[in-house]
Amino acid sequence: MERLKDEVNTIKKTSNDTSDLFVLKMQPFIRKMEPAVHALQSSGRALESELRELLLYFGESIEGSEGTKPEDFFNLVLSFSRVLQVGVI
Repeated sequence: MERLKDEVNTIKKTSNDTSDLFVLKMQPFIRKMEPAVHALQSSGRALESELRELLLYFGESIEGSEGTKPEDFFNLVLSFSRVLQVGVI
């Protein structure tokens, strides 16, 4: 979003054409979508933090190239769940 705002500002500063359609269309779009983008970014940071806590809780490595990837962890949970269901039946 910041790059888009910078681009619009650059075009506004360098262009003498006040009817530039890009600027006219993008300014309302930026005003409308900026809160949603910030909310998504905030949710993403919270999700990453909670995922790290979850991995640490289960004793998984989270650092470096050997850190457990989310997809590997959740595949392990799914496999465990399936084996547990088979064991109950």
